[in-house]
Parts: sequence; C-alpha cells; structure tokens
Amino acid sequence: TPHFTLDKDRDNFTLHNRRDFTWRTTKDFDELWDDWSAKISDVVGVWYVIDHFHKIRGMAHTMVGFEFADNQFLMASFETRREKGERYHPWAGLWNEFELMMIWGTERDLLGLRTNARDNDVFLFPCNVIPEKREALLRAMIERTNQIHDTPEWYNTLTSTCTTSIVRIVNQITPGRVPPTWRALLPGYSAWTVWKRDILVKRGTFKETVDAAAITK
Repeated sequence: TPHFTLDKDRDNFTLHNRRDFTWRTTKDFDELWDDWSAKISDVVGVWYVIDHFHKIRGMAHTMVGFEFADNQFLMASFETRREKGERYHPWAGLWNEFELMMIWGTERDLLGLRTNARDNDVFLFPCNVIPEKREALLRAMIERTNQIHDTPEWYNTLTSTCTTSIVRIVNQITPGRVPPTWRALLPGYSAWTVWKRDILVKRGTFKETVDAAAITK
C-alpha cells in the first residue's frame, strides 16, 4: 500500500507505491506501481475533485490533487479497501465491512479512471490556498497516509469517508475552515460549501465556477 519516507530535512519525500495505471476500460488496463520523489516546498497548487459516480447526485467521491513546480500532479484519494469481487455499498460501510485506505497516484490515472473508463461526471476545482497552508496540507496527508499504513482503520459511511477525512485534515491545519455540514455526508453537493467559504477559486457565479470545472468531456 502507499506510504512515504521523508529525509532528515522533512522536505524531500519519497512516495512508495504510487499508482500510474493506463485505463482503457475498468477491466482493460496497464498496471504500474512506482516510487516517486519530490519536495513538499515545491507544491504550487491544490485542486479539489468531485466525482459523481451515482445517479443520486449527492453520492459522490472526492479527492485532493497537488500541483508541483515542475508541472507534475499527484492525486490523493481516501477509499475503501475492497476484497476481490466485493462491491461498495454505503449501508455496508456502516458496519466495519471495509478498511480505509489511501491511494496516491498520477492525475492521469485517478482522474482518467473516472472520466474515461467509468464515464463519470467529474469536476476539477482549483483552490485558494496560501503557500504555507499548501505545504501543511500535503504534510498532514503524508502523515495520515503513514498512520493508516501502520495501523489499519475501518471505513465508516458517516464518520470516516473520503470527504470527512479531507475535512478533518483541513480543519486540523486551520480550525473551523470547513464548518459542520450535511454536505460532507452527501459530497456531491460539497462544492457549494467550499465555494461559499472561498476555498475554491471563483470563476464568476457558483454555476459558472462549476461549469468551468467540468472535465469529463
């Protein structure tokens, strides 16, 4: 599973088991896992992803992307660790059915799986994050990944999901940045909350901001 090592300077890091699959369909893909090194201080941008995977609009998956100074992109995704043949269901997620895991991969992989192979409705939002907060966010997610790697945890549909995990880390860095909201439990509607809180880069009205973030086509 993905995990990190950091040099003594606590800036240079190596991500072990970065995923970089090439997806043609969900069953036809080229598998590649590698180790990837960079500097935390080289983060120049943060992106927020909403992946609408269900006909119920509120049911969605969320991810965080990091843009580096050398024009490389790394995506982080809290997910369920499913056994072979096991399918996700929110009801099962209430009863310790799935473990929580963190996937780190290339943007081409984690976005391409959803836009191309699954044909989901995906939105990629640039975020307003000052440099020291960008670095703190990446550092906190690195620490959280290693924590999960060393001590496995259960996924829970209400308390420990893709979105609540992200919100918890954001509020750890800046207390109260994302207030309690039902949209964390229905993350397909979470764009409104982060737009109102000026976390997203505003591209006009809320609708114009959402329309500009649509990337599937």
